[in-house]
Amino acid sequence: NKIVNYTGRDVTGKMEMKYLNCSNKDAVIPMKDLFFGLEYIKPNPEKLVLVEGALDTIRIGKGKAIGSMGLILSERQKELIYQLYPSKLLIMFDSEAWIEAEKIKKELGVFIDNIEVVRLTDGKDPADLTENELVCIFNEYNIK
Repeated sequence: NKIVNYTGRDVTGKMEMKYLNCSNKDAVIPMKDLFFGLEYIKPNPEKLVLVEGALDTIRIGKGKAIGSMGLILSERQKELIYQLYPSKLLIMFDSEAWIEAEKIKKELGVFIDNIEVVRLTDGKDPADLTENELVCIFNEYNIK
């Protein structure tokens, strides 16, 4: 019940710095040793969506997604996913990051059988998906 790290993002488009993160020296837990939204995920979830950032996680939904805060998973983050042991894992990164998503699929596929990469159309970001677009994706990949 304490803050272990933080991230912030300018949503106005007016700031020079788009993101503000806690430095690792000031953090209780370094950013790459956790996931945004992890506290809402129950062990052994039927379905889990891995996204890149905090706004993506919020858009997909509390208890459905975790944000890796980047395109590369640390060993600790991989370990956390293995411990969750989801029946199905969807990796949904920004449209231009599908190659990194495929690499993660290969790395995690050693321990998790059912992993799929959601390839969003050009220029799409999970945080910007409409409710209708999310419903279509969830239906296609059998996510409730």
